[in-house]
Amino acid sequence: MHESNINTDNSNTSRIKFISKIYILSVVMEPLYYFILVPQHISGIGANFARILQFIVVASLFLKLFSAKRARILSSFSLLNKNFTYYFILAILAGFLGLYSGSYSFNIDFSTHVINNSIIADFILGHSFRPFLEYFIVLYYLVYFVVLASYMLTTKEAIDYFFKLFVIVLLVCLFVGFLDLLLQLLFKYEGFPRQFTDGRSVGFRFHGIAGEPRDAFSYLMLSLGIFALRDIWEDKKKLTLFWIILIITSAFLTESFSGILGIVFFGSLLVVYYLPFASSKMKLLLLCMYLLVALIIFINIFGNGPQVIGYYFYDEFLTVTLSIFYLFTNINK
Repeated sequence: MHESNINTDNSNTSRIKFISKIYILSVVMEPLYYFILVPQHISGIGANFARILQFIVVASLFLKLFSAKRARILSSFSLLNKNFTYYFILAILAGFLGLYSGSYSFNIDFSTHVINNSIIADFILGHSFRPFLEYFIVLYYLVYFVVLASYMLTTKEAIDYFFKLFVIVLLVCLFVGFLDLLLQLLFKYEGFPRQFTDGRSVGFRFHGIAGEPRDAFSYLMLSLGIFALRDIWEDKKKLTLFWIILIITSAFLTESFSGILGIVFFGSLLVVYYLPFASSKMKLLLLCMYLLVALIIFINIFGNGPQVIGYYFYDEFLTVTLSIFYLFTNINK
């Protein structure tokens, strides 16, 4: 694999290739689940606007590959790709081991979870085909979003364009999300739909154009990471306290129980792997942050009553627990 070096000289990268712009837009639009154009119960796999852009990129690259006199073949075991290759091989071996040991003998048919599936969706979501599709999905995500990025984001101009576009889309998401909450407060308004296709409202919960509230929570946490990465790239401090408070406030307004669990698990891992090596000042700061986050979580859960405690606890947390219990009991039989 050719290991590309990022050119930081703007004079040599005055223009970004069109295919690179489409690629960057497809990456930025990927986590925005509002733009689902074809529901999963029809196509079997959710088709959204980002997928169309990704298809354009992949098709263009294949045409360029076939028209080229000399094609450069990616090395699966290069320095950049070998860890992903090892992971994929281990995933395949784990699948065969599970199949051989009978771990997959119980029949879970995901096609029955959605009413009025199409014939295509029944086949794709069926237990006889979906596990094999998951391998392709993992491989696709690794190649498109990791490997291909080293070829598309090869100039400073392209990377700056990615950060600029990401910030613009995030601002649109925040604007739509808070406008939605304001309109629900002022008028008898059901709320902005979670997806373009179903028109289903999620009530007084922040989500913007990121889809469901739990998807919005993940997107907002991702934005904090992207902002921090931008500060490292530009060697500037643009992730100010204002942005942190705004994004975290939006995240808690999603009232996502799975997001709260994510914070709890992240905090636990931070204590185990980081706190023992931190300075006394940093330990005190982290302790204050933990207390503040714990207070916000307590208010967020108990302040919203049955919606968070009842629905999310029983529907998500207990479902996961019972699924794990069911898995182990069937393995031991």
